[in-house]
Parts: sequence; structure tokens; C-alpha cells
Amino acid sequence: VWSWFLLSAILLAVDQLSKWWVVKHIGFGEFFSLFPSLSLTLTYNAGVAFSLFTQHAALGKMLLIGFVSF
Repeated sequence: VWSWFLLSAILLAVDQLSKWWVVKHIGFGEFFSLFPSLSLTLTYNAGVAFSLFTQHAALGKMLLIGFVSF
């Protein structure tokens, strides 16, 4: 069981460090090539998963709060 907690902590640390690195070293909309077929681009998501409710943020919040409440 502890090995799963350790793995989760490591993955969380790698995730947060990689996000910090991208914000510090890549400008908005710029590409950073890791490999010939893989690159990073800094973008921001104003909606929830898959940019759902981007245009209707208030409606999205109400629906999600209602969904979680029940």
C-alpha cells in the first residue's frame, strides 16, 4: 500500500515541477520540441475538462456544483 502512496507522491511532484518549468521557460503559444514528434505548448484552459463550458462559465459551475451535491 505504501508503494502506491510513494508512486503517487513522485508522480504529483513530477507533474507540478514540469508545469512550473513550462511556465518559467516557454512563452504563451510557443512550441518547445522534446523529440521530433513531441513538443510542448503553453496554453491555458478557461473551462473544465476538455474546455467544457468555456463560453458559459457560470452555467458550468452551477451544473458541476449540482452534480457533485447529489
